[in-house]
This record gives sequence, C-alpha cells and structure tokens, in this order.
Amino acid sequence: MEGFDKGTILSERRPQISLDKKDRKLISALSINARLPPTELGKIVGLSKDSVRYRIKKLKEKGVIRDYALIVNPYALGLRYNNLFLRLHALEEQKEQELIKFLVNHPFTLWCGLLSGSWDIGANFVTKNQEHFNLIVKEIREKFESLIVDFLTLENIKMIKYDNLLESYRKENGISLENKKRDVSFQAYLKKPDATIYDEVKKLDKVDKLIIGYLASKPDMSIADLSEELKLSFNTVKNRIASLIKDKVILSFNPIFNVTSLGLMAFIVLIETKVARDEEEIDNVIKNNPNVGYALKTHGSWDWQLYVGAKDSYEFFSLIRKLRAGLKKNIRRYTSLTIIQDFKFTFFPAGLKKMLKD
Repeated sequence: MEGFDKGTILSERRPQISLDKKDRKLISALSINARLPPTELGKIVGLSKDSVRYRIKKLKEKGVIRDYALIVNPYALGLRYNNLFLRLHALEEQKEQELIKFLVNHPFTLWCGLLSGSWDIGANFVTKNQEHFNLIVKEIREKFESLIVDFLTLENIKMIKYDNLLESYRKENGISLENKKRDVSFQAYLKKPDATIYDEVKKLDKVDKLIIGYLASKPDMSIADLSEELKLSFNTVKNRIASLIKDKVILSFNPIFNVTSLGLMAFIVLIETKVARDEEEIDNVIKNNPNVGYALKTHGSWDWQLYVGAKDSYEFFSLIRKLRAGLKKNIRRYTSLTIIQDFKFTFFPAGLKKMLKD
C-alpha cells in the first residue's frame, strides 16, 4: 500500500514458496530464538555457519523472514494491551484504505489486519492505560463514523502463548531446543512465562531503556556491538539483558514470518467460557495445542482470543473440533475469523519507543 510505513507493513499475501528440508529446519530453529548464533543453528540443522548465513539471507530476500521482533511484557512496563474489531458498511475501497492507513500509522498500533467473518478489520494496541485506549477508540469512531457499523473492544489481561511460528510446524520438521548454555542467545533464560496484568511494574533506568531500545530495532544485535554503542563492558550489557529477561520485561526474541509463504493460513478464535469453569484446565488445553500461536485471556464479551494456524480450512475445522472437545466442560460459545492480510505487525510501535525515551 503506497504511502504506508514500509518498515512495518507486510506485503500482499504470497503463494507458498518452495523450501527444502534444511530451510524448514532452519526456520523452525530460528523461530525458537532469533538470537541463536549461526554456529548453534548450524549444529541443529546440520549446516556450516556460512551456509546458515547464506540461507537466512535468501529467506529474507524471498520474504519468508520479514523481520525480527523483541517481545516485551507490556504489563511489566506499566502499560495495557487491547484489541479493537470493526464492522464496516458496504465496503468502499477508498474509505477503507483511509481507515487502514490511519490504523497502520497510529503510533500505538501493534497489529492491524483485514478479516473475513463477523468483523472486517482487527487491530491491537499498546496503551498507557485504559483511558488512553478509550480515547483512541473514540478518535477512530468519530473520524470514520460514516464507515463503521459496529465495534468490539477487548482488554488483554493475560498472555500465555506468544509464538510467531506454530509448534506443529517445528514438530513436523523435527526441531526442539533445550539449550542450557548461558550464551549470547540467552536461550537458557527464555522460559516464556505468562505475562499478566498483575505482573510487577519494573522501574527501568536509562541503561535498561537504551538496551531495550536498541534490541527493539535489532533483536539479533550482538552484545559486542551493543557494548560499543552504550560504552559499557560486554559482561555488563550481557548481565543487564539477562536481568531484564529474569524480571519478565523481555519475554522473547522472535522472527516475524510471512506464514502464507510457509503454506499456512491464520485465524482468530474468540471464546466465551462458562461462569463455573476450570481456569487451570483451560490454560493447559490452550498451551498444549501446537496450532495455537498466540493466546490472550481477555476482559469483555469474550474471555479468550487465540491466534491459530492451519494448512487449510479443513485442517482448521478439525483443530476447532479438537479444541472444543478439550474445553467442552468450560466453553459456552465461540466464533472464528480468517486473517486475510496483515497491514502492520510490530511489537515496538513509535509511541512505545517514544515513551521509553521520555
């Protein structure tokens, strides 16, 4: 889309790209941790470090790897994480493009996408508080009043999964990783804990903020380069990052993939649970489902928002049946949406970067 921020826009949906076994293994390994060095990736995949570098370069050129993302815990920064769904009038392309451009260029938008189903547009925001989010929604509704028929807001209160590639894809390619080494990938510390609205807000000093800022721009930045930029010792920087991970400020270093090029479709599943429910059982069923990439406990008219991947509509149908069977004592109703196209996908929008600098 012309005029949009090319650094955060995912391009038009692409056909599946032909990938060999080594490519698929490399993608699977890299999805676990974008900071894994070429030597380590080479051991996992069975390639030399130079071959790993070459293949990653080619995967970027093909658009399979779109970017790298630093995933931080918004709650540990004292922030809030919200969703907005919009239903539009009989679609007028020009007005729809104006709305999408507004959402994409908004400084607090994390994700914006075109949907098929009961909602036409979806967007995720990181905000200072709920009042800030309410003001954003008010602005959108007033600016595009003639276009918007209805809207739905959900507040995310817990994030129990945050994976940009499906566990099922890794399993198909025989990749799992239990790296106990305390190296510059920090894999030994990345436990991917739940992030919740009740997490302690961490007070970050200037150095912490600078480290997060640099890693947000380049999550795979070497410790040596980071040390040089910050004028701090290698071990000081390494220990600072390890502490930010242990304190649940930094959650993960994830590549962003164009999933359609991997032969996958993406869906959103909204679930309302029964009043009398087993929260632990729900958490376990969702966490252990290898086709759920993101799982968000929400406050609003729906209790859960899941981002699910499948090879096609039939596989998605089968996955939903299995998910419903696992949650049968707890689920009241559900609905699903197909993600047709991503227009923006980032974990560090301009507004968040600015807040860290202030």
